[in-house]
Amino acid sequence: MMQDDAGLWRNLTRPLGSPRSGATGPPRSPLWFTFLSASLPLLGVYLFSLQRDLGTIDSGELAAVCHTLGIAHPSGYPLYTLLGRLAALIPWGELLTRLHILSALLSAAAAGFTALALRETLDLLFKQARYQKISDQWLARLSVLGAWVWGLSPSVWEQAVVNEVYGLHFVFLSLSVYLGLILLRPSIPAAQRSVLLHYPEADSRHLAFLGYLLGLGFSHHLSLAFVLPSLGLAAGYYLYRRRVRPTARFDSIRWKILLTLIIFFMFGFSVDLYLPLRAAQEPLLNWGDPSSWARWVRHVSGWQYRVWLAPGSDTVITNVLGRIPGIWNDLGWVLPVAAVAGLILSWRRRAMAALFWTILLAVGLIWAASYDIKDIQSYYAASDLAVVALGLSGLAILLSRIRRRKVILTFVMLPVAPLIIFGAFLRWDRCAADGPPLPGLYARGLLEGLPEKTLLFSRQWDTCVSAMLYLQFVEELRPDVAIVDTELLRRSWYYPQLDRMYPGLLDPVRPQRDEFLTDLASFEAGRPYDAVRIETRYQALQKALHQAWVQRRPTAVTPEVDARIFETSLPVPYGMVILFDPPEELLSGRGPLPLVEPFLAFGPRTDDLMARLMRHLISNMAVSRAQFLEEREAPGASVLLEEAGWLRRRSEMSGRN
Repeated sequence: MMQDDAGLWRNLTRPLGSPRSGATGPPRSPLWFTFLSASLPLLGVYLFSLQRDLGTIDSGELAAVCHTLGIAHPSGYPLYTLLGRLAALIPWGELLTRLHILSALLSAAAAGFTALALRETLDLLFKQARYQKISDQWLARLSVLGAWVWGLSPSVWEQAVVNEVYGLHFVFLSLSVYLGLILLRPSIPAAQRSVLLHYPEADSRHLAFLGYLLGLGFSHHLSLAFVLPSLGLAAGYYLYRRRVRPTARFDSIRWKILLTLIIFFMFGFSVDLYLPLRAAQEPLLNWGDPSSWARWVRHVSGWQYRVWLAPGSDTVITNVLGRIPGIWNDLGWVLPVAAVAGLILSWRRRAMAALFWTILLAVGLIWAASYDIKDIQSYYAASDLAVVALGLSGLAILLSRIRRRKVILTFVMLPVAPLIIFGAFLRWDRCAADGPPLPGLYARGLLEGLPEKTLLFSRQWDTCVSAMLYLQFVEELRPDVAIVDTELLRRSWYYPQLDRMYPGLLDPVRPQRDEFLTDLASFEAGRPYDAVRIETRYQALQKALHQAWVQRRPTAVTPEVDARIFETSLPVPYGMVILFDPPEELLSGRGPLPLVEPFLAFGPRTDDLMARLMRHLISNMAVSRAQFLEEREAPGASVLLEEAGWLRRRSEMSGRN
């Protein structure tokens, strides 16, 4: 297959949808129709089940970063930040609502590209003349159904209804898979072009666009690496077919194609320059301060997350085996069962396509199982997509072998849509977010209940610290309160951020701060360090900060922080915090505990991990406050104990469900 430099340039500049010269035959059914058929119904589901307020974990921080054009937690997410900033400029509705809708739009678009990838897979299996037994229209319909199954899986749906970075990641995942499959298109002899549907071969434009897309994708989320082995297979197969001489191992044309791929990758990855450029301007939120080369590398590589990797192969194997029932629950039983047939039968028709999806399944499953984190579900989106593709392939091949297949296809398709709807109904409470807005109620209740000018120490990033960044710096709720994340105090970049958020807060502890940061610098630079001394100075810094302010402003901790390091005389349960040495007027009554009624309700996301944790925390603080009131022989203890009992019984119902 000869191609000179001029031909390479013509391919790069020709519109991506235009056919090669000489391609004849009737056109395929339009790709845009397949895309919209998959994405629009899912967009409706996502919008109907959208989060109504703050979400948990990173939701508040990401919204605040978009509002202030800051730097988010690793790997920084510059493209999401810029898109979120554009959404923030739209003069309609609440900022959170706009960002939730952005996630829904991106996830729906990802489902559309997934339908195109599934259609490309079926095209690879059925476009040869001897296998052309199912019409293009039916292949498109099957692809749309497969995209619906994937888009309604918890891996995707849970992230599509709340402001998170995964919607954009799913776009890069699905679109890169689609382009990788295009690279597997076979060469079509001229004699067959009149027989086959319009099916242009892949060329250097697809590879260049894939490089650009991967650059953008890696600047956004490193888990796009799940798909790299499969894309490497597709690119290698494409380059092998483009050799100038049959005996040549590598020739100049392929070197130029690879160079083009690298250039386009770097062009896409250049969006990451936002991080050092913006960090140098010292924005309010500047996680990691990636203004230097070393800090930038640590930030974009997710250096701090290495501690979450599973400790050994036994853990990985256990996680993989534990995921198998999860695939069944998340995707239904039809496609996972058919995937076994697809894994076998598709090898005989198009081995490269089968290998592409098999590699993605194995790498995605094993890599995701290597992480020991709570919010792991979204990491299984790649392996779930591979299961859907293999299942759809197996189902289509089996149906193609049946006589009167059009009748069979009709009878198979008629109940499939209701089954998908029924499966979505069963997963509604798990995936939808239109129930009681518990994360927002919890964070707002905690923040609003604090005494004036409180200094709060907390490690509850997932339930309140992240959310309170949004509440304080976007909604401007309780700007008098200073919130210190005790885990982030272990990072040197956090101290300048505290100076920007709460000017003067750290002034009384400059000596202790400087001592700690001197030792911490050795650890962060990879030099020999004294772990015991670092921990000792870290504890001393917290104690000094507490002692510097306890006589001038209320000081408190959330219950997971060890209050003993502050050596205070009277820690008092008050609302959702432990308040040190409070005035007499705060020692009686129920205190500012959140109302328990919303946390007793049933509905979407009222039984997930974060909801159970919030119920547990409220229940424990109610019991602690009741015990404190009983010790003082003050009224109100029985009511608090009753509320705690309600919450615990509700949690027991969650466990049974």
